[in-house]
Parts: sequence; structure tokens; C-alpha cells
Amino acid sequence: ADCHSLRFWNKDEEHILRTFSACIGGEFKRYQDDQAFRSIVEGTSGQTGDEFFHSLVRNLASALPMRWAVISELLDYTQSTCKVVAGWDGESLIQKYQFDAVNTPHEDILGGMFSFYPDRVQDLFPNDPNLKKYNIQSYAGVPFFNSAMKIIGHLSVYDNRPMVDKERTISILRIFAARAGAELERKRSEETIKNMAYHDPLTGLPNRILLNDRLTVALANSKRNKNMLAVFYLDYDNFKNINDTYGHGIGDLLLQRMSELLKGCLREEDTVARLGGDEFILVFPGIHNKEDVKKLAEKINKLGSQPMHLEGQNVQGSISIGVAIYPEDGMTGKELLSSADDALYTAKREGKNRYHFASPLELLPEIK
Repeated sequence: ADCHSLRFWNKDEEHILRTFSACIGGEFKRYQDDQAFRSIVEGTSGQTGDEFFHSLVRNLASALPMRWAVISELLDYTQSTCKVVAGWDGESLIQKYQFDAVNTPHEDILGGMFSFYPDRVQDLFPNDPNLKKYNIQSYAGVPFFNSAMKIIGHLSVYDNRPMVDKERTISILRIFAARAGAELERKRSEETIKNMAYHDPLTGLPNRILLNDRLTVALANSKRNKNMLAVFYLDYDNFKNINDTYGHGIGDLLLQRMSELLKGCLREEDTVARLGGDEFILVFPGIHNKEDVKKLAEKINKLGSQPMHLEGQNVQGSISIGVAIYPEDGMTGKELLSSADDALYTAKREGKNRYHFASPLELLPEIK
């Protein structure tokens, strides 16, 4: 027979060839999956928190391989608001930012489904600015859940090329999305416990522990920079009568409203804390002009005198303030708080709804 003549395979031979090819392909695919899985596990082993998230996106992008890998946290389900917890762009970590998942490939995931767009994803989501900006062609993502099976975020990958293996990509994403969800839930619980230790549960303001820490830092900066520091000790006048007249529910709402008003008076470096009951402390570092302290006290007195409409009730009240200035009224946080407390009770004895300085204002020096 001519050695160059065309050789035709019979049906049995074709079946054997296909079976053999499938076996080789299957073994090669299993080897690839095993190597990818191992590299991600080894790359994230023993890590927690941000360190874990950063390692996961970096190793996930490398192992699949994909250009981008992103872990996103769901902040508000009703508004579809998410935040990037960690991301990798092929060269470096992505900075955290918030985004709206509506009209993006992420939107399907918030319904509890996986999302896979192997090619031309820009055409399907023309209103997603990141797809066009980075020339993203393909996308895959899966949700992750907390222990109550509530969606708390998603794990996703993107590429400039089409994705060809849907089953493999989604399977690997699902495995590590479960790990990401567990770690995010653990981190949230840790942050909640920490927040409870340092913040007032009713108002969310710093409590006495956090106040002392911030006051210590502010005093150290004032000493170093030779600036004044003002401490205001506030008390809501006749608060017990408000509770007795309108009920404790209205009293709590009043404290929450006052907390928001006081926060509106602050600069970034200032602090407002609740000690308990109707007592608040404000710390103002970096004071250069004693008249500014007086104007601020007048402003807070005015805020406290405004009627508040709370659950159909018009509640009228007022605030008394004691003011202490570093260094004249104390060199330590404890001394300043004591001086401000004494000044507060003087303000109350003099008729309430006013402020009183621990030292006469005219005796305080100007610091330029």
C-alpha cells in the first residue's frame, strides 16, 4: 500500500482515540486544578484579616490565572452598595473604595447566584465604567455568606481575555469564597466587640476609656506644640424631668439627637464622648485664641436651647458647660476633667443654660 495514502479510522478506533484523549485531558485538567488549589491554600495558610484577604486575591489571580481578583463586602443590600475589601490588578493591590453593584456584573451575585460572562462583558454592561476603563473582556464571580446564610459579599475575577473554563473557574471561586466569607464574618465580630469596648452603645460616641486615650494623645501634642487645649464638660439641664415627663424613650432620642448636634461642632481632630447619663465631654486641641473657646461655648449653649421635635413631642431644654484650659487649669487629663466638672457645677448654681470657665477668661494667656 502507498505509505502516503489517506488512512481512515473505523468506529472502534475513533472511540478508543476519543476515550484516550479525554483521559489525558482530564488528568491534565485535574493536575492544573490541584496545582492551583495548592498554591492558593499555601499562599493564605495561617493568615487572618487584611493579610489573608491580600494574599487570597494575589494568589487567586496568579493560580487561575486572571488579571484581576477582588473581594467585595456588601454594605447595604437595599442600595446594592459594596466596598472593595482587597483587590489585585496583576501588579499591585487595589485601594479600597465603595461602588454601586446595580447595572454591573456583580448584580446577579447579590441575588445569591454565581455570575459568569466569558467574553464581551462590556457590551452587556455598558454603564459599568470600570469595564471600559480597564478594557475588561470577561468576568466571573460568586457570593459568600455568613453563618446565618445571609449574603455579605462576593469574590470575583476579571480578565482582558475571554474565559474558557466556566466549571473550573466557578468551582475554585466557590471554595475560596466560603473561606473569605468566614474570615469577613470573624473580622466583623471582632470589630463589633472592639467597638462595644470603646463606644457608648446608645449614641455610638467614644466612652470614658477611649476618651482618656484621646485626651492623653491630645495633651502630648499640645505640650509638644505649645498650644492650648480646651475641655468642655456638658450636662443637659433638668434631664430627669424630661425623662419623667416624656418617658425614657424620648430621653434616649434626645441624647442621640444631641450627640449628632455636638458632632457637627467638631473639627477632625476634636473629640466628643459620653460619660453616661446626660454628661458629655468635648476635647478641642490646638487652641490658639481664647475668644474661639468662648464662641464655641456660646454656640453649644444655643444648640442646647433649640426645641427638638421627638416622636410628636416638642422637647425644650438647655445645656450647662464647664470649661477647663490646658495648661492653666490642669496638666493632666484627670486634672482638666476635674476642673471642668467644678466649672460645670458653678454654671448650674448660677442659673443653668450657660458656660463657666474654670479660670477667669481674662487671666488666660494668648498663645500665638
